[in-house]
Amino acid sequence: MKYCFACLLLFVTILPITPVLASTSAPVFTGTVTIPKTHGVCGIYVYQPFNASAGQVLAGSLSANNTVNVYVMSAAEFNAWQHQVAAGPTCTPPHPTAVQINTTNYALSVTIPTTGIYYLVINNLSPSTATTKISANLT
Repeated sequence: MKYCFACLLLFVTILPITPVLASTSAPVFTGTVTIPKTHGVCGIYVYQPFNASAGQVLAGSLSANNTVNVYVMSAAEFNAWQHQVAAGPTCTPPHPTAVQINTTNYALSVTIPTTGIYYLVINNLSPSTATTKISANLT
């Protein structure tokens, strides 16, 4: 998972990433992530990019000790959202592929609409640290 301190973001830096490649059943992310408490309007988020084909399903579970927002977004949606968060106080992505707001438990089951790179995003808007257990696979 990668961290982005959205509340402190003044400049957008594009870094090369290596998405997880899909196969018959590929883990997208499995583990525990501690997301620091928020210091600004749009929170602090972590994200994991992955390649997916149309019709594949991102399935798994998420549990957290504090409420978090969970998004699945295409690369275009994610990039637009990052610019939106940096530019102003609108924190919700306009057209995510999937969204679960203010949750401590989420059973992922998201059908990917088109082939491409997608992002699994967990956003902590809480003034408390969020410890989040995630298991997500692409089938």
